Amino acid sequence: MPSGDVLVLVDEGGRVVEWRRPAEELFGWSAEEAVGRSVTALMHEAAADGEGQREKFSDTAAVLVKPALRGTSVVWQVLAAGNTVSGQDMAVLKAMFTRSPVALHVLDDQLRVVRMSTATRGLHDTPVGHLLGRHFTEACELEDPETQAAVAQGVLDSGEPVLNRLVRGAEVPRRLYSVSCFRLEDSHGRVLGLVISAADVTEWENARSRLALLDTVRTRVGHRLNVGVVCQELVEAVVPAFAGIAVVEVVEDVVRGEEPPAVPVHRDVPLRLTALGGIPARPVEEVHPLPAGTPFSNVLSDLRPCLVPIDEDSSWLAADPARADAIRQSGAHSLIVAPLALRGQALGVASFYRHQQEDPFEEEDVAVAAAMCAHAALCIDNARRYMREWIIASTVQRRLLPRQPATQTTLEISQLHLPGPEGGGAWSDAIALPGARTALIVGDVAGQGVVAALTMGLLRTATHTLAALDLPPDELLARLSDTAARLAAAYAALPPTDPLQEGPLTAGCAIAIYDPVELTCTIARAGLPEPVVVHADGTSADLPVPRAPCSPERTAPPSPRPPSTSPKEASWRWARPRSRTRSWHRPARCARSWTAPARGPCRTCATPSRTHSHKATGPANP
Repeated sequence: MPSGDVLVLVDEGGRVVEWRRPAEELFGWSAEEAVGRSVTALMHEAAADGEGQREKFSDTAAVLVKPALRGTSVVWQVLAAGNTVSGQDMAVLKAMFTRSPVALHVLDDQLRVVRMSTATRGLHDTPVGHLLGRHFTEACELEDPETQAAVAQGVLDSGEPVLNRLVRGAEVPRRLYSVSCFRLEDSHGRVLGLVISAADVTEWENARSRLALLDTVRTRVGHRLNVGVVCQELVEAVVPAFAGIAVVEVVEDVVRGEEPPAVPVHRDVPLRLTALGGIPARPVEEVHPLPAGTPFSNVLSDLRPCLVPIDEDSSWLAADPARADAIRQSGAHSLIVAPLALRGQALGVASFYRHQQEDPFEEEDVAVAAAMCAHAALCIDNARRYMREWIIASTVQRRLLPRQPATQTTLEISQLHLPGPEGGGAWSDAIALPGARTALIVGDVAGQGVVAALTMGLLRTATHTLAALDLPPDELLARLSDTAARLAAAYAALPPTDPLQEGPLTAGCAIAIYDPVELTCTIARAGLPEPVVVHADGTSADLPVPRAPCSPERTAPPSPRPPSTSPKEASWRWARPRSRTRSWHRPARCARSWTAPARGPCRTCATPSRTHSHKATGPANP
């Protein structure tokens, strides 16, 4: 028996006014026999003939009785509610509407609710009986009802189902539902309405979002060894995915590369506002101590994250008026405070706020905040250690370099040294030689940190010792290469855990000896760009000085190259590049860099006091 077929029409007196073919097939009476008779009498006759009915049907058939208008009279329609169903099918149907956690709404072709399951109570507080006959957007109370109505109407018109749309509820806290919608049709293809199912997937989606957030933080935070950059990366990763506002404050000593203070952190220890995301409340880089009796100072004492309620009568707001005023202006209503801690040491504190229409934090969010801050704390500590090593390396390098250039009567010497961002082993020297000559030296040890600075000091000392032997530049460079080879062998013999074993020793050096009597400047170089000659009119060009790698493996001294003639009234300049990808040895760029503010860590300029020529020599390839 097809679903939705009208079997019988019964008037208000209980008499059959219409008996259709499906009823004839079901009960055996023709329309002439049934019309006009009492439906009660017909049913009694059918029941009396039970054996005959059981021969026709193996199970019961469900019917639906509902009122209908026929002219000005009310009649009752008896409709087939479905094909012959088993008791198990009926039990499944009943369970779906009474026990399933999935909320079901049965709608007519006007999108009005005609039936609801018991699980729909989670979508609204109104009794189910009061919602029957209303438009489904009133019964479901979902976010953006206009869009939901448009989607439902599209399914009703096209018959194409919509499955697993994520829709938020309109009530706060807003739940997240997976909504599916499909059309109902009778056996003749007539559209009866829709069925809309809504499953609460809030917890599942929140868990997925938290895992995605942690993955984002681990991926995006910690790319740079800079405390401020790490904190800003954390803020950018969590706003607005996790919080509407995020504030990161780091202990001032940690920002400067010093050791973190002992826990509990004293109330006078200053913190720097390192990063801020969302609504600006205070200027970044502000340094201030944390007032006692606030969640922020408490977190730095016990190193435990906490979910903090924000109420007007919260006592801690009075202890920190500036922060309290910023919270009120932002409209924040939920707060998580988490320590930036590593190995039991406090590096700082991170605060996450939700404000305005955002859902408040839950206890599960506290664990997420703690995990994010643990990763950020590790990155901050790495940046702190790097900063400390850079300060030490820069100090060592600065102390090993000459503080004032040597005074020469035949040359005007200017030199400038700016430590690179990594700290390293660049140096320059001007050494007086017999016969009023001057040795101009620029060198660089590859690498960074204290190891490069110490190696630079050793090679610089060796250069001074070798210069006293009054050797030609190429011979002096060859002797320096031998010294570097012995130093590399000594490094290689150290235990693998020794810091000097970080990598192979690689260095470059350029040596120029200016003779004011012969009016020549003899140059040799290895591992560095060509020097640049700058003319009196400001134009510049590379000096054609042959180059050979100055490596610890060389055993034979280099051979001199044929001399070349230099322009008159010229000066020689070297620029040691900060990055190996920059072409600082190009003439135009090098000339501009000397007159502009310093860009490289180390450079030297020597201008002869008389017109002269020069010859250039370079080491032969080993």
